[in-house]
Amino acid sequence: MKQTITLIMIALLLGACAQDVALTPDNPSSGGAVPLRVDDIVLETSVATRAATTLATNNATIGVFCSKETGYDATQANIPYVYSTATSKWAPKVSTAPVWLLAYNANVCAYYPYNAAYTNNTAIPLATAVYTTAGDICFAPNRAMNGTPAKSKTTFAMQRAMAMIVFTLKKGNYPGTCQVTGITLSNTNLPATGTINILAAANTAVTATKANLTYAPAASGSVMPTAAGVKAQDVLLIPFTLSGNFTVTLTIDGKTMKIELPPATFTNSKIEAGKRYLLTLKLNGTALDVTNVTIENWTDVPMTDTGGKDYEPFPAS
Repeated sequence: MKQTITLIMIALLLGACAQDVALTPDNPSSGGAVPLRVDDIVLETSVATRAATTLATNNATIGVFCSKETGYDATQANIPYVYSTATSKWAPKVSTAPVWLLAYNANVCAYYPYNAAYTNNTAIPLATAVYTTAGDICFAPNRAMNGTPAKSKTTFAMQRAMAMIVFTLKKGNYPGTCQVTGITLSNTNLPATGTINILAAANTAVTATKANLTYAPAASGSVMPTAAGVKAQDVLLIPFTLSGNFTVTLTIDGKTMKIELPPATFTNSKIEAGKRYLLTLKLNGTALDVTNVTIENWTDVPMTDTGGKDYEPFPAS
């Protein structure tokens, strides 16, 4: 009889262990997991003031990484979370596949916009190129999260990984047709491609290759500068420290004209992440003059690939 009772107790214990643990955010210490909840995504537009713009565009998608820490079986990599204007909420793209949090702390970081090919949060790809939404990488570095009610939800405050350069082209007393068909940016240290580790806020881009960038001033090809000025396509730059002059070369009516900008033109001789560099170039006779250089915090948030047009800021939340 004693042996029978013992066997029954063992069977009951095994049955209890086999039961699913309820996934409730109020009881992570039970051994269950709770889904990570995203309250908001904001882009910090000024490091000094912490001013921020909320990302609240329908179907905007971020990628979330959760590291393998004590108590976690594996890294949860690049889990997509999507914003819905219908609900005014962020939710995992696949409702049954969120980032799961346990009672233990884990480091969580995120980036925008989402790309299914990004599986390594220490090497998110960057490229110096004409502006596209996909290339405008923003990221929120690590924060400690767990399955408790207070620590299972977060607002990801994102910062830009890239810089932007914007040219306005004006026609002065240039005697020709003034058709600009190409722009080339040159510097010994100009990165062509690279990566960024999004785990820490102070991370800087790691350059993979260096090369000059040549591009058409408009998506349609050429532009015809006027006295009032026309804007060329915006360009994303991987941040870097200048080595010598920053050279801008225009191809105008089949000929080249260039201007040399000394490193002192730029703060600390650097092209910095989260900054927009606004340069106005004026064509006078056979000379190319710089009439204005402005460096500002990048306060606008592009949401669509505008093909060189003025980009659109985030709608207000």
